[in-house]
Amino acid sequence: MKFGLQGGRLVGSRKNDLTRNQQKNQLNRLYNSSDKKCILCWEFVRRDQASREHVIPLSKGGCNCDENVAIAH
Repeated sequence: MKFGLQGGRLVGSRKNDLTRNQQKNQLNRLYNSSDKKCILCWEFVRRDQASREHVIPLSKGGCNCDENVAIAH
């Protein structure tokens, strides 16, 4: 994996890397299409508390695809 600086921040060249804007768009898409419950505790998640959680971690071979990401607190 190659790393470098882009716009003053460290970025990787891994195929799974998403820009901050892509992550935000994915979270919006997931939140709007879900039942708005946390994948970890199954409680309701307000939009301002929502974050992305990988079902299969990237370190274990998971991807940043919508099928592998869910909302959490």
